[in-house]
Amino acid sequence: MKLKFLSLVVVGLLFSCSSDDSSDNSGTENVSIEGTWKLTEYKSENAYDYNNDGISNRDLMLELDCLTDRTLVFNENESGTLSYSTQIAATGQSITCSEIGTTLIDGFNWSKNGSEVSMNYDITIHNGVISGNKLTIMIPNEVIVLNNGNLVEEDLTKVYTKQ
Repeated sequence: MKLKFLSLVVVGLLFSCSSDDSSDNSGTENVSIEGTWKLTEYKSENAYDYNNDGISNRDLMLELDCLTDRTLVFNENESGTLSYSTQIAATGQSITCSEIGTTLIDGFNWSKNGSEVSMNYDITIHNGVISGNKLTIMIPNEVIVLNNGNLVEEDLTKVYTKQ
């Protein structure tokens, strides 16, 4: 009898506990998007060794220093800018970073519905999701250049952190 009672208690506990990974977005829907967001992760599907240190990484920010200056600014009037002052260049068998000499600014319009964000850059739309102070944008089928000069298509994931 004690074994049956203990079994019922264990089963009851298993079904009464809730998961911390629920799909309830109530904690992220009210996050303000207005302000400055800095690129903190830039992940590819596969790992690469662009800086030729013998270590391949999926996070391209660990491979290319020129990605660290990327920022998004979301304005209250649903406009925004992407700013950067370095560019990535493919030269022969290597990928290099170079200073542009000025800060480039690409404008976009944005909209937000709950935790989902859409950014419209004239001919390209990027969609993202806000979770806490992170904005994650997945770019499908982006063409990237490998160290050997070959081109591949991969899904890239950019993570911006609110400043």
